[in-house]
Amino acid sequence: MRNNQAEFSTLHETLKTMTDVYFALPFASYERGTSENQHKLIRRFIPKAQSISSISDRQIQRIQRWINE
Repeated sequence: MRNNQAEFSTLHETLKTMTDVYFALPFASYERGTSENQHKLIRRFIPKAQSISSISDRQIQRIQRWINE
């Protein structure tokens, strides 16, 4: 296991008797299809350079509703 994944270092040992555990490689967005797709959808409304703190709760809820529907 790589050093940059220390936060998950015990997860594999904890779960190995119950299930297989796979980790996406850093900088390998193709291994994280669902989350990358969600980011793409959110970026339609919030540009990457824009601070999330500048977005109102109401606007975030509208974005969330649009994605979920």
